[in-house]
Amino acid sequence: MKNKHKKIVIMLLLAALQTASMFAGNTITFGYDAAGNRNVVNSPISCLELGCPCPDNTDGWLVFEAIPQEPPSTDCDITAHLNIPEEYSDCYSLGIYTGDFTSFRNAQKIMLGNFYIDENQTFFGGVYEGVSAHTFQMLQNSVGSAFQQWINGNGGVDRVDYFDGATFTTNENKKGGGISLGKFIHCWYDGEIEGSFKAFVLSNPKYMHEYGHYLDSKKLGHSYLFNIAIPSLWSAIVNGGQYHDGDYWYLSKHDTFWTELRANRRAYIYFTKEHHVNWNKYTDEYPLYWED
Repeated sequence: MKNKHKKIVIMLLLAALQTASMFAGNTITFGYDAAGNRNVVNSPISCLELGCPCPDNTDGWLVFEAIPQEPPSTDCDITAHLNIPEEYSDCYSLGIYTGDFTSFRNAQKIMLGNFYIDENQTFFGGVYEGVSAHTFQMLQNSVGSAFQQWINGNGGVDRVDYFDGATFTTNENKKGGGISLGKFIHCWYDGEIEGSFKAFVLSNPKYMHEYGHYLDSKKLGHSYLFNIAIPSLWSAIVNGGQYHDGDYWYLSKHDTFWTELRANRRAYIYFTKEHHVNWNKYTDEYPLYWED
């Protein structure tokens, strides 16, 4: 990161971390002391302040099971299971952790994405981008952030990555397309992402296409949600299952809908100029123009 960007990014991250600590307060964490006795570390925010019923006793909530390994090993794998009473499940089911903090870390990274600025920007370009994200693009960014948090809360996010000002969430080993709401982009990927996320994006036209929608969001501001996002969603629902005849039988009519062609063109211009991507090898699947 360029030195002249550090101050503004650090200031924004500190603000984000302060907000993150508020969300982190909703947890009850179970642990064990050196003698093997269980202890409970409670949230600094009381359950009453959160509007949740206060449990009288959490002693049966976390159940540990010892699973013997294959012989000749005499060790055991320890597996934890949550057993939350129904009357508390709405408030505490996402607030108790048994060692897998993936969802919690994802939630923090998504929230910090509100403050992530493209590191390739100049200082004043970064300032403008930060202000624009919370004013000119605030509507779609708010919806996009909430959508990503909802998907993450339902177990649909395996990783969160940042790329050139956008926050990507990915559901790995799942077939599907992508959804772009402002700077927040969710993609389904039939596989697992390995190595550098930047290198992955620059070789994956679907991710670059979705970034093209983000470029439209930066240009159109609040009107993006109504002029691009909603028509694109409508097309995906109506045209997603209808395919072209002839040589382009593999393209759905949604793939050639005007919002998608526009995103392809924006991606083509941006990635050719900024990252020297050869878009010509992707035009069969992600065309720039279309005539029926």
